[in-house]
Amino acid sequence: MLSASYASRHSPADNLQIRAISIKTPSAIHAILKIYAEITGMSENPYPPSAQKGMSHMTNQTVVEKIADYIENHLEEDIPLDKIAKELNYSKFYIARVFADNTGYTIYKYIQGRRLTLAARKLAETDKPIVEIAYEARYGSQQAFTLAFSQFYLCTPQTYRKNGVFVPRLPRIRLGSPAATAALRSMHCIPRRGGICGGKMAA
Repeated sequence: MLSASYASRHSPADNLQIRAISIKTPSAIHAILKIYAEITGMSENPYPPSAQKGMSHMTNQTVVEKIADYIENHLEEDIPLDKIAKELNYSKFYIARVFADNTGYTIYKYIQGRRLTLAARKLAETDKPIVEIAYEARYGSQQAFTLAFSQFYLCTPQTYRKNGVFVPRLPRIRLGSPAATAALRSMHCIPRRGGICGGKMAA
């Protein structure tokens, strides 16, 4: 608690500047509000519950966007959960929960889907060898890549390349975008038999 004499010699803005801390995490934001409450005698939570809920939702969406941005820029690298959390300065448990709650996907499944979607683009639009595409998608062998790709697109990489039409099975997540929302829903309801394969329905 700040002393009365100290507080009287400094304005609330001065005191906040003196005791400035990083606001990269929700806990740090809470700490700033607590300091302000000490100085001014106001409540730490000046907003009504309905407003606080909306602010929390907006914060979570921002975190999801940061996670998606980081993943998109490092798809061809190893990006374990620990690394993402460290780079974004959040705990791995927090980002895992927020991402899953807002997208319906674990971060691992999202990374896998984005890599396979990028691989599909390369298959349809380039002549790059399939084994090279497999390694760029972080698979240790062409066989492992073929299995994962076939489960995701319901056709082999060879068939997808032959069809020659790129279909983004899992676009980059952008919360609030109708296209992204539709893509996420389709990922959960695609039939087991038959799927989008190079722009055609494969039986």
